[in-house]
Parts: sequence; structure tokens; C-alpha cells
Amino acid sequence: MIHPTTEVASMLTEILIKKGRLIGMHSVNPFTGFLACRALLTISESVIFVKLMSAFVVHLNQKVKGGGVMFQLSVSEKLEQRVPGFKVGCIRYNHIVISEMPPLISGRLPLFYKNIQLSLENRPIADIPGVREWRAIFKRCGTDPSRYRPSQEALLRKIKRDGAPHRIHSAVDLNNFFSVQHSIPFGIYDLNQIHGPVQITIGSDDDQYDGLNGRVMHMDHKILSKDSKGAFGSPMVDSRRTCVTEQTTDALQIAYLRPSMPEDEAKKMTARVAGMFTQIHGGENTWSVIS
Repeated sequence: MIHPTTEVASMLTEILIKKGRLIGMHSVNPFTGFLACRALLTISESVIFVKLMSAFVVHLNQKVKGGGVMFQLSVSEKLEQRVPGFKVGCIRYNHIVISEMPPLISGRLPLFYKNIQLSLENRPIADIPGVREWRAIFKRCGTDPSRYRPSQEALLRKIKRDGAPHRIHSAVDLNNFFSVQHSIPFGIYDLNQIHGPVQITIGSDDDQYDGLNGRVMHMDHKILSKDSKGAFGSPMVDSRRTCVTEQTTDALQIAYLRPSMPEDEAKKMTARVAGMFTQIHGGENTWSVIS
């Protein structure tokens, strides 16, 4: 079955090309782009438009309900036993465009991070609820959180010291914003560099990868994500193999949720993250909370 959003975009694009009236749709929210297209259509073309938009709206309603991420991701029994209530928000993005952060958002990030920095002046980072909970999770899995920090704690320490994280590109910058905003680890990966189903588990002696921090990450007794080629990510630092770049068009985002977070709240947060990401990067998203 053709993805409803892709079907709408491809059919309308074909109509407009034939008419010599092609306009850009990939840099905007799909719904806005399709409405812009409608003004250029004839009556008969508008009938096709309405039918396709009906399919698109049904698809949107399914996404709001967290209906079926088209991607196989699971949490291992070993991890579930060690960390009761462990869950992640899994978001798949397709047809995205990664570049610099839009000025409307990039202009506000310095103030956001400045406020975070000020709030940390007299507050130990380890006392922040999300950080405290994830440090406890690391300990349950056999990881020393003072030596291997959850990624959101590392970001907060950098903000406290330097004022803001490094800017990379829109996908990583927004991923870091989400992590600081929600005080949980986030990972984002190039979907075309992931092979086979993904499992989140606790690593063994054989699990390692080249990290984005320039180090070889040995993942024994550490939470990791792995595919058929091996480990590629974790709530600490991700791998070079699956990192997103400005050439990435399809991505997988993992929000390492707090086990204490109620299911309804976890779904709402995951939906908000997915929605904001696609507002900035275009494309489509499907998401689910997996436990």
C-alpha cells in the first residue's frame, strides 16, 4: 500500500508538472503545501485533490493516536527485568530535509539555554528528576553514571559550563533541545544506515562501536541499540555509522523515556516531539511508545 502522504505529494506533483505549474512542497508542512496546490488546480483536478486529502487526514488521525510505527524495534527481556517500566518513544521520519536551524528557532535557542544556565547556578545537576532517574537506571544496569553520563546530563553540564551545546545542523540541534527540555536522553539515526530490526538491550563484552565523541565505546553492562550489524547507539553517545547528516532523508529517533512517566504522558510527549521535528524538516512521521 502506498503511504497516503507520499501518494498525495506524488500525484499532485505529477498534475502540476504536466500543467507547468510546479511549486515546491518539500520545504513546508505537507498540509500547507497541499492547500497551496489546490488554488492552482482545475475543478476535475480538485476532485482528485479532495479524495487524496481525505486519505491524508485519516493517516494524520492514525498518527495522533500513535498508530503503528512501520519499523521493528523491541526492548529485550533482560532490560525489562533489570529496569521495570522501561520504555522508549520511537519515531520514524521520511522525506525530511536537514540543513541549518530556521532563524525563528535558532534566534531563540540562546535565550533558552541562557535561562537553563542561570537555573543551574545553585542547583546540582544530579538533583534534576530526569537526570536522577536515569543515573539510577544506569546503576541498575551496571554502569557507573559518574564515569559514563546519560546524554542529557552531559548536555546540561556543558550548558552550565559553556552556555550552550555545539551547533551541528537542524536535526542534531533540535535533538539536543528536546533532550534538555525533557531532561531525558534522545538519539537520532540515519535510517538508511540501520540494517534489520532494532533491539534495545544491555550490552556484553562483544558490543562496541566508534562513537561520535571520537572514542571506541565498549558497551558491556550498558544500555544500547543494536541492529544486524551490531551496536550503534545508546543513551550516552551514538555511533559514527548511523549518525544523521545533511544528506539524511529518512531517520529514526529514540526518546529514552523515564520509566516513571505515565503511558498517556509518554504518548503525548512523543507526538509533540514528532510534530515539531516535521514542522521544521518537512516529510512525514509515524511514532509509537514501546515498552
